[in-house]
Parts: sequence; structure tokens; C-alpha cells
Amino acid sequence: MAFPQEVPLLPVRDRVVFPHAILPLVVGRPKSVEALDAAETSNGFILIATQKNAEKEEIKSRDIYRVGTLSRILQVLRLPNNYLKVVVEGIGRARITRFASYKDYFRTQLEIFPEDDIKISKDFRQDITHVVDLFKGYVKDHPELPDELYIHAEQLDDFSNILDFIALNVDAAVPEKQKILETPLLQDRLRLTIELLNYALGYQHLRRTLDTQVRENMMRSQREYYLQEQLRIIKKELGEDEHGSSEIAKLEESILNAAMPPHAFDKASEELEKLRKTPPFSPEYTVTRNYLDWMIQVPWSEESDDRINLE
Repeated sequence: MAFPQEVPLLPVRDRVVFPHAILPLVVGRPKSVEALDAAETSNGFILIATQKNAEKEEIKSRDIYRVGTLSRILQVLRLPNNYLKVVVEGIGRARITRFASYKDYFRTQLEIFPEDDIKISKDFRQDITHVVDLFKGYVKDHPELPDELYIHAEQLDDFSNILDFIALNVDAAVPEKQKILETPLLQDRLRLTIELLNYALGYQHLRRTLDTQVRENMMRSQREYYLQEQLRIIKKELGEDEHGSSEIAKLEESILNAAMPPHAFDKASEELEKLRKTPPFSPEYTVTRNYLDWMIQVPWSEESDDRINLE
């Protein structure tokens, strides 16, 4: 099939369009609308290429990747506010050789990438099966992707189509997908697609691990809160809550006012924390309480004039 050598250009943001894909696009920028109108009224072909900076509204030729996908317009629906919803079908990889016009819209002269005539070996077929299996694992572990995606990949028999379909449907940064689009050789594209999938699967595993840890921490916090509330209610029912808190607070104040040296203060604080966690009706509570009373009563800051010779 003969393809035109000069077509209008449709720049897109945050996505890379691959050959063999049929997908909808919403277009609103005036130059893009003009490009679609020009393509629709001529032969229906348009070159779709990704702009390098998605935030940039007014773009020039240097802002666009030089390799895109020659596409056929299948349907155009006019929306309010001069927006268009267009359905396109990717035909083949194409390199921009020259920007022909800048006035109302971008027109480009292009060069179609030839098909790779690689000799398909047994090892290559096994590698393709491996990449489809990786994609199946990625889809099944992705919360938003339907199983139909990997089922469709398993049913494809064209190796180039398989690799492009997988690259299209894996969450990845634009430069990584663009690198695959710019790679015409199947063997190199297979390697890049496997790397893309391994990275995506590693990210999924990390996200799942973090989600599990966060969920476990939340459950642990909720359990601790529940147990603390139960303990508070039990103490309140036993009439220990207010009295116990008041007693601990008074002891803490007495320790602070006792002018203990650092080593004694640390020990008293340790015993006070132990007392706080000990039930008041426990024998250990009484022992710890008496020990703290003794520490508080020791005249840590008082001195006498006595001189005692231990010899």
C-alpha cells in the first residue's frame, strides 16, 4: 500500500501512539483541530507524534519527537467548545524529515520505517512467549486493567504487533515508550519491552509491599487504640481511672521537685513508667510505689558538716 509522503501533524501529550493501535483522542488546540480538518478533507492520513514537554501549550518543531506513527482517521466527532473526538488507527512508524509549514497547523514530510525482515528463530519465539507471560502477570496484578488485554496479546500472531500492543498498555514514562517506538528492529524492541515490563513488575511489587505495610500498621494502631479504650473503660468501672492518674501525676511532680542527681532521676522515671503500666491491685504496684516514695524522701540536695573517717 502506498502512503503519502507529506501529511498534517497532530502533536499529543503524555502518551505515545503505536502502530496497529486503534484508540480515541480528544483534540482542542486550534492548530491540532486545523490539522485534523486538513487530513480529513484530503486522504485521511495524519502523523501523530508526542511533544517532549506535556505542560507546554504553544509548541514549535523542536518540541516534538522526530519519530511518530502514521495513522488513519477512522471517525471524527465534533464536541462543544470546538473540541474534536477522533478515533485513529496506527499504520506504521515514521520519521519526520522536514517540517513543511507552520502557518495554520504543522505539516511534515516523512519517511516510513521499513518492516524488519528478521529470520524468526526458535529462541525468538520463546522470548516472545516469555514477554507475553510477563505482560499477563502485569495485567493480573494491575488493579485497573482488564484480563481481556493479555488475552488479546495471547491471540496475536504478528510479533511486531504483540510488542507494540504490550508497550502501548504498560504504565511507563513517555521517554521509555518513545525509545521503543523509535526502535525498528524486532530483536532490539523485544529487549526494550522486556526491560519495560520488568521495571513495571518491580514497581508493582514495591507498591504492593508498601500497601501491605501501611495496612498492617493501620490495623496495629487500631488494635492498640481498641485495647487502650477497653482498659480505660475497665479502670473507670473499677473506680481506678481518676485516682490512678492523679496518683501518678503527683508522684511525677514529686520526682521533679526532689532535686535528684541524673542517675537517680533516670531510675525514678523508669520505675514511674513501670508503675503506670502495673495494675494498682498487683503486689508489684505496692513494691514499686514504696520504692519511689523512698527515693523522693531521700535528701538529695542537703549536706551536713559532719566528717566521717571510714578508716
